[in-house]
Amino acid sequence: MNQKNNDASGISIDWYSFTLFCPDARTKKPNDELSTIRDALAKKYGDEVAVMLLDSGEWVQGTGRRPYPYSYKRVEDNLTLYYGGQDWILFELSGKTCAILEESFALNQLLMHTRHESTRLDIAIDIKPEVGNADALAGMCHYKRSKSRGSQVSSTGTTHYIGSKTSDRFVRVYEYNKPHPRGGLPRIEFVIKKKNAEYAINSILAHGVSYTAQSMLNTFEFEGITVMHHDETISAVRKDRKDAKTLKWLLTQATPAIKRLIANGTIEDAESFFKEHCLPDAIQESMFTNDEK
Repeated sequence: MNQKNNDASGISIDWYSFTLFCPDARTKKPNDELSTIRDALAKKYGDEVAVMLLDSGEWVQGTGRRPYPYSYKRVEDNLTLYYGGQDWILFELSGKTCAILEESFALNQLLMHTRHESTRLDIAIDIKPEVGNADALAGMCHYKRSKSRGSQVSSTGTTHYIGSKTSDRFVRVYEYNKPHPRGGLPRIEFVIKKKNAEYAINSILAHGVSYTAQSMLNTFEFEGITVMHHDETISAVRKDRKDAKTLKWLLTQATPAIKRLIANGTIEDAESFFKEHCLPDAIQESMFTNDEK
């Protein structure tokens, strides 16, 4: 059987930002606002989102950027909150934060909750070096809707920009020089902002990030670069759409009901309940069987 070609060595969400309406933080003094922001986050999206983003790590205060005078940054992964002087809080999740959430299967949950307030989403495609370097990859893009292009070459690497950086979507094609850890590994990165970010999230939730990445490659007319083949796309869309709808139902309908039953004592032992009713037999055995001899 012929091995299908896939030009990507990895596809990921490398940046995500969204806003939270929180007028109470407008005039808060330093040291008072983090708990205020947490309460607003829990009220808007549920306590699980507040726990996911704010209940761990070391936070340090810093200066802000327009129009926010202040910021909080988590040391471990550079998750940053900008606040002050506005009725809105800006959350900026780095690629490291997104990877941590993805590993714990929480990233899609966050996207689903916050997509209507999203401001920017970056999709990164790591391209296999044999496909071409950054210069070659930029040359494979035949996007005709924008004539705006630019390049930046420095001691650290090469970056090509396709589309205006002030538009709602543009592309970065870049490659670090060695000895950078990613030296010699080219990347295509789509920067998607404002309403287009929400459209991209809807696609990710319905079809998956690989499908959405291929759609962006097609939109920007990258010739000869494939990260998902047609037959793979068909099966992935059907599976991911069904799974996304199931997940949405679980989070919006089933989960609140289960939490209420735990809180009122109808479900007395939550751990036993989930072991018995929610985990497949094979996982139950591997997770809860004591293999010590």
